[in-house]
Amino acid sequence: MLARRELPSEFIEWNRKWGAPTGHWRTGQRFWGRFLSDNARTRLGGPFCIQHNTENRAYEYPWAFRAVPIERSMSVVDLGGGLAGFQFVLSKTCSRVVNIDPGLGAKGVGWKCDQESMARLNRLFGTEVELKNCTILDASLPKEGIDIVYSISVIEHFAEEELWDTLRAIWECLKAGGKFVITVDLFLNLHPFSSMKANQYGTNFPIGELDGYETFKLVAGDRSEIYGTDEFDRDHIMTNLEEIRVGAYGPAMAQCLVFEKE
Repeated sequence: MLARRELPSEFIEWNRKWGAPTGHWRTGQRFWGRFLSDNARTRLGGPFCIQHNTENRAYEYPWAFRAVPIERSMSVVDLGGGLAGFQFVLSKTCSRVVNIDPGLGAKGVGWKCDQESMARLNRLFGTEVELKNCTILDASLPKEGIDIVYSISVIEHFAEEELWDTLRAIWECLKAGGKFVITVDLFLNLHPFSSMKANQYGTNFPIGELDGYETFKLVAGDRSEIYGTDEFDRDHIMTNLEEIRVGAYGPAMAQCLVFEKE
């Protein structure tokens, strides 16, 4: 489905608890922040105050966290997590969280993300996120060893030549029954809404085509709102655009869906 403009009450509460998507105490931090150390500001701001997030993340983060039941014993991957707060929230819940992010070495669009920064944030938040500064192709993940792979607005930024290899690597690392929880930007100024193929942020990747790839099965998501499915309905989206959350970045909507490895 596409993220809606109106947030469910449980999403509002989740965002309030974790300070998503832009961190706690934003209103007063410009004034009070000058009296605090960097570490103190980070602790008070919480995990979502580090990396800038668009308004769509107010829906995407709580949706992704609630999309699949999470257990303490699970091992999960946050693909392209950068320094975003979602991985640290996961680390409060799961036994092992791996952020796979090549940082500025990405072929598509990258962000600064290094071991020193990750070690500092783990200390401040009391978490144990493991950073692999590489692509998932080079991450040496155990085959069928991961319970959930999360990808929050990342796929559309990948270079086209590595995208399907990345999806294959995700499938290989997941356990049977494992879930791929994913949000994907759908840009309103690109095909299939216009003749333009790409903008400065990426492309509209037909993520619906992943359904049936190897043994991936789409188990959550409105097919009429997922680009790449046979049921995708552009007119349905445009007709209901007032209900859909559209971020100024792009401008982009957020497709929210879950695949299962059978």
